[in-house]
Amino acid sequence: MTAEYYRALYAQARDAFRACVEKLQLAPQPRNDARPLEEYPRFPPGTCDMASKLLAELYPELEMREGLLRCRWKGDRWWSSEPHAWNVTPSGVIVDSTWRPKAGIEYEYWDLWPS
Repeated sequence: MTAEYYRALYAQARDAFRACVEKLQLAPQPRNDARPLEEYPRFPPGTCDMASKLLAELYPELEMREGLLRCRWKGDRWWSSEPHAWNVTPSGVIVDSTWRPKAGIEYEYWDLWPS
């Protein structure tokens, strides 16, 4: 895979993210530490950094986190680690607006810079 391939992939994700933001017509929200998870918007896969930054700006109760998303299939050995970004509520609940979990796969978030 070449650098050009990755640039094109990033451009595609960026464009999908922008289209989603435009469609949702998002605006800053008042702080609500009890906001239900389903009230946070969802974004296209591959846009975790952009989405997490935006959510932290729009929803004051959310803190952005960066690290690794580790996955394993049905309790087997770890088979995948991906750089990832997500948000966390004041009570420690993970708000991941871009990851789409699949049945039979366990997920674990590793925060590289815990607060």
